[in-house]
Parts: sequence; C-alpha cells; structure tokens
Amino acid sequence: MNPACELCRGACCEGFRLPDAMFNSDDLNTWLNNHGQKEGNHIYFPCPCGHFKDGKCLIYNFRPDVCKQFEVGGVPCRRAITRNRPRKHAEAIWKLLS
Repeated sequence: MNPACELCRGACCEGFRLPDAMFNSDDLNTWLNNHGQKEGNHIYFPCPCGHFKDGKCLIYNFRPDVCKQFEVGGVPCRRAITRNRPRKHAEAIWKLLS
C-alpha cells in the first residue's frame, strides 16, 4: 500500500463528486442543494463507503472499477485529503505524495 494511503486512511472513501451538468431538473437541484455541497462545477456528496472500516477496504480484491482507477496523488485524491483531513494531517500526506 502507498505510504500516503496508510497515513490518509481513506479520505477518498468518505464521499464522491459528480458534475453538476448531470442535474437539470428543479426538483433534483433542490435535492442537491439540501444533500450535496457545491464545489466549482461539481457537487460533493458526503457518503462514506460501507466497505471501508478502520482505515482499510474490506473488499479491496473485489472493489469497483471506480476505486481501481482512482489515482493516488491525483487531483481527486488531493482534493479529498484537503477536504476530509485536518490541516496538519493533510500536510504530512501531501509531503509523502510529493
């Protein structure tokens, strides 16, 4: 496992982002405003993965493709760390990714 992942313990597993262009009805936009958080042209949904416990993925060998394709140190990874980890912790993780 990547040392940054060990230290981070799953910031990427605590929610997901979707492009806001996917949503175009008034009812859906109302729902999004109540349940999601606007981030630029995306909406973030705090929705922890139920297969992630105590800093470990319980289905790692059978995880979905979206998890397999998530690039450690990529923009979404760094965004999740910044959003979901306290500042000092995030700084330590960023050092490992650099």
